[in-house]
Amino acid sequence: MEHVVYGEYINIQLLSAIANITQVFELITGDYLFDPQSGTKYGKDDDHIAQMIELLGIFPKTLATSGKWSQEIFNRKNELRNIHRLRHWALPDVLREKYHFGVQEAVKISELLLPMLELLPSERANAGGMANHSFLEDTKGMEGVQLPIEVGTKGENIEGWATEIKKTNK
Repeated sequence: MEHVVYGEYINIQLLSAIANITQVFELITGDYLFDPQSGTKYGKDDDHIAQMIELLGIFPKTLATSGKWSQEIFNRKNELRNIHRLRHWALPDVLREKYHFGVQEAVKISELLLPMLELLPSERANAGGMANHSFLEDTKGMEGVQLPIEVGTKGENIEGWATEIKKTNK
């Protein structure tokens, strides 16, 4: 899948964060968060974007139109060009219906993962702050770990973050 270029700092951070977030999901469920497949009328990239939209919602137009291959994935109306029927499935519902988690546990897991899966980097929670999330309190190796970052912060205090975000908003 093509990745939108936001500057070297954000690219490395983003790829690492997404890999870690999806690994957390995989550890919890035993399945991939996104497992794109090619179809007869669409490619693996199309399916990957479709799965992301089904879980996270419609891509912001600025993100959908800024990639090198965006025109091959999205049309002018910000709709997928090659996949037309999407089945939206919120993460708490996925966790309850497919993986049989209880309502409270599904919500708690979703509250950990979804802020780090925000599509726009400027809205995405940083992993350091999410390390303080209550879901991780009793996790082996996290005993007594409390970082001086508020849960859900978006990187404002990370050196270089504001500069890179300003570049993406131009």
